[in-house]
Formats: sequence, C-alpha cells, structure tokens
Amino acid sequence: RKFIHCDECNQSMTGTWAHSQHSGKYAHYYCYNPECNMKGKTFRRSDVENAFSAYLAQIKPTEEFIQRFHDRFIKRYAEREQEIRGDYLRQVNRIKQIDEEKTWIIDQGKQHILVGETLREQVVDVEQRLALAKLELRDMHSEELDINALLSYAYDFIRTVEKAWCDAVPEYKIKLQRFIFPKGVMYGKSGFTNCEISPLFQLISVLGADQSIVVSNDY
Repeated sequence: RKFIHCDECNQSMTGTWAHSQHSGKYAHYYCYNPECNMKGKTFRRSDVENAFSAYLAQIKPTEEFIQRFHDRFIKRYAEREQEIRGDYLRQVNRIKQIDEEKTWIIDQGKQHILVGETLREQVVDVEQRLALAKLELRDMHSEELDINALLSYAYDFIRTVEKAWCDAVPEYKIKLQRFIFPKGVMYGKSGFTNCEISPLFQLISVLGADQSIVVSNDY
C-alpha cells in the first residue's frame, strides 16, 4: 500500500481483502481515486507481486553492464587508494614536524630563551595543533578494504534481487523495494512502467552502458 501508484492518475493505490464464491478470501490492490478511469478495477495481490518480481528481474543490470562497471570502478578505486595513501603519509609527516616544533619550543624554555607567558602560549598553541593533526589522521581511511569481497557481495545481491525480495519477510520487503524504487512504482493494466530506480542501479547501468575507459571523479 502507498508504494504502488496508479499509472492512470499517479495516485497511490491501497489494498484490501475481498471474498469470492470460488476462491474464498483474497487480497487485492486498487486505485481509490474517484476521478480515475481505473476506479473500481482491482488487481489480485498474487498477480501484482508476481509481476513485481518479474519487473525486478527485468530492470536489474545485465551481466555485461556489471562487468563494465566493475572494471571502471576498480580502476578509479585504485587511483583513489593511491591518493588516500599519499594524504595519509603527508599527514604523518606533518605530525612529525609539529612534534619537532614542540620539542624545539620546550628546549628554548629550558634554555630560558622563551620564558613566562610567551613560552606558555607557544606550548599551548603547538599542543593544540598537534592534537588536531592526530585527530585528522585518525579520520583518514588508513585501513585497506577488501574491495573485491565487498563488490562480490553487492553483485550477488543485484543478480538475485528478485529472489531476495520474494524470500524476504514483509518488513524487509518494504525496505528493499523502497531502496530500489525510492519514489515508488507505477502499475496498471500493462504492468509496471516508468519507475525511477535507485542511484546505485542507475550508476551501474550508466557506467556499464558507457564504452569509454575514462572514469569521472563524479563517480
């Protein structure tokens, strides 16, 4: 309910139970907009859910697209990994320099070259800069990720997304379908149409369809 929109009027559909002389009690969806041409037309829940599962299988990226996305993503990740490592090493050197500056200030104090308030101010300043630099270092991504394992897990999910949805409990179904279709889905006599998919699926499709080997920083 509320996730499916009528493809005639774009109003969200609702669901209810009905009784049939032959099949007993059954659930169905329908558009309750009084001004819609589809008002009064019902769709059995089983038909809608089977069609949705088939639609998931239809819109998911193809194997060819997944492979192209993988090749381009790995290329960009390797470049970015080198950038991150460079930033990390530069930050380590920066900390070393500040630490040396602190040692020099303390040494100046021991020799009574810096004394009193001047010494205290410089010690406080260098200690603050040193603490901030170390905090920034911890925030940097210094651990290596097993990116191939993570991608493999993601691809397995994408390849079997319709099965994952069918096997999921209702609460997870709702989260999963909202993740894939953040604005819901359109449904009518011709089935599911004109649905905006999530950025993840869009990205794989866009990169997978592009034959270029150039990887944009935007990705």
